[in-house]
Amino acid sequence: MTDHTNIASSQLEASGRVKVSRSGAIAWIVLDNVRKHNAISLEMWRSLTEALASFETDSDVRCVVIRGEGDQAFCAGADIVQNQGSTACKPWRTRK
Repeated sequence: MTDHTNIASSQLEASGRVKVSRSGAIAWIVLDNVRKHNAISLEMWRSLTEALASFETDSDVRCVVIRGEGDQAFCAGADIVQNQGSTACKPWRTRK
């Protein structure tokens, strides 16, 4: 990657971040939450959505590569520890 222009980034280090860059016609999205095997926090979901929306409207982008930071995991899924208070993460039997 030669052009490492940071387009969007969530600033909450404790809950991970999404690093976005471009190299010519290739856009790079890096899920950076290594401590939690790149689990995606709510802030990261928002940043990921924003980045993908910006690339969708950019006719110069021909390919988007999404990868996880580090060498342990691509992505463990949603950060369920962060979302414990959310009803979306509760089993259906406990919902009222």
